Amino acid sequence: PNPNPNPNPNPNPNPDTGVGLLASRLPRGVDLDERFRERSFGDLDGTPLPNYDMIWPRDMEDPGHNDHGVEPVYDVATRVLLAINDFEGEARHRRADAAAVASVDDVAQLNGDVADFGADDEEGECVVIVSHADTLQITQCAVAGADLGKFSQYRFRNGEVREIFASIDSLPDPIPLTFR
Repeated sequence: PNPNPNPNPNPNPNPDTGVGLLASRLPRGVDLDERFRERSFGDLDGTPLPNYDMIWPRDMEDPGHNDHGVEPVYDVATRVLLAINDFEGEARHRRADAAAVASVDDVAQLNGDVADFGADDEEGECVVIVSHADTLQITQCAVAGADLGKFSQYRFRNGEVREIFASIDSLPDPIPLTFR
């Protein structure tokens, strides 16, 4: 059984879309998993960007805050790491690998001691994650074991493809936040 809470009901996405093009080139196709969704900004969702600008400095002070009903950084990291762990668990199962996986408790601690996801991956296997900026930036910091409060300093450009690794050294140089 697929552990994803909302698997894609259509395993063959339209070949004329970006997802369809990607699916046609991947041996396993594409799984859609709602755990890679955009971070919720609570009361600020759908409001002008300057409203979001007050959240990112607050994230740096406390990645567990939920001011304005925003989804805490720790919660985003937990759901994404659990999804990655599930995908890697499927890969391990396909290889009949009995390696242990991180527990929910291991992932939930997320205070700089993130489990080493991907340490025993075999050559040629990977997970491609397509998501929104905050989710991707939080993911890369969580996987690398970096300070989750500083995720916003490791920004992605629109459409950027970036490999992530379980090493702080794999992160790009941080770019401090500036506001106009």
